[in-house]
Amino acid sequence: MHAVNKITQLRSILIEFFYGEYFKDALRNTLCVVFPIGLFFILGNKQAGIGIGLGALVISLTDLPGNRNAKLKTAALSVSLFFITTFLIGLSFYSQWLTAIVIFLMAFVFAMMSAIGIRESVIGTMCIILAVFVLGLHPGDNLFFSLMVMAGGAWYYAISLIQTAIFPYRSTHQAIHECLSATASFLLTKAKFYDPSTDLQECYQETIYQHQQVFEKQELIRNLLLTDQQAMKPDSAKGRRLLNIVNSTFSLYEQVTAIHYNYDDLRQRFAGRGVLEIVIVLIEYLASDLDKLSVSYLQRSKRAVIADMRYADLLRELENKAIQLEGSDQEIVLNIKLNLQQVSEYIHRVNDDDHAS
Repeated sequence: MHAVNKITQLRSILIEFFYGEYFKDALRNTLCVVFPIGLFFILGNKQAGIGIGLGALVISLTDLPGNRNAKLKTAALSVSLFFITTFLIGLSFYSQWLTAIVIFLMAFVFAMMSAIGIRESVIGTMCIILAVFVLGLHPGDNLFFSLMVMAGGAWYYAISLIQTAIFPYRSTHQAIHECLSATASFLLTKAKFYDPSTDLQECYQETIYQHQQVFEKQELIRNLLLTDQQAMKPDSAKGRRLLNIVNSTFSLYEQVTAIHYNYDDLRQRFAGRGVLEIVIVLIEYLASDLDKLSVSYLQRSKRAVIADMRYADLLRELENKAIQLEGSDQEIVLNIKLNLQQVSEYIHRVNDDDHAS
């Protein structure tokens, strides 16, 4: 059983690596940078190759997850500022004092762009980095090199926008995957509260961290989906389906966070009764199924959540344990069982929304 779990984990890691957005983006960025450099070096125009490669390299770091409109705005602003930055730095080479003044003013202006937003902050930072590169390269033909840097940025975003047009919801699927995966990790953290061998204070600290992780993923999903005009159109079936998935995903997390007890008292009440051990395994089953479901969003596979027979047996065993108890002890165990069933229902709802046409 342990070996099977290891194989399953390894398979999930490999799927997440190769099917994930980060691997594809890394491959795209590498090709966008290396291809023009190699091409122009073969053609004998090294300055053009370096300029285009530099533009593509630096501008790739401004390409944050987002929809087509967000990427278009980022592309227009980045390409324009990259040309201006390169050209002004090149013009300032005639005087060291002028270079120092230009660098100081650029650093201040671009640093202030962080007050506008995250995308603008990243663009400003990349402009500062580009200025440092240009200082080091000290190109001979300033205008030509500036145009090549701009061409490199335009070349990169042309590829990125084509990719976005072909796969418009790629970033959203990645964000849903990460949100479900983070929720599964949160579930595993909740399981530790029922383990008397773990320190409760450490569990609470880990819960805060996991909560922050889930919150960040949910915010990313909101930004990606709600700012996508195409997805928000009333006649967009794909958009409605994604909204249903997101609503179910958020509701799932709300249900998970609703499971809260006085765990110190809980451990003392049910120590040695076999209740806590069953609850831990049940939560681990739910987390495992949720993690597998999250992987399906990367593969875009039609995976159905199938109830594990062992899970059903454990649920009945927990109910039998509750029947043997009396008073508040019985009520607590039945409430835990009900909460676990509700979490399971939400997991199935997320899966059903994904399969809805």
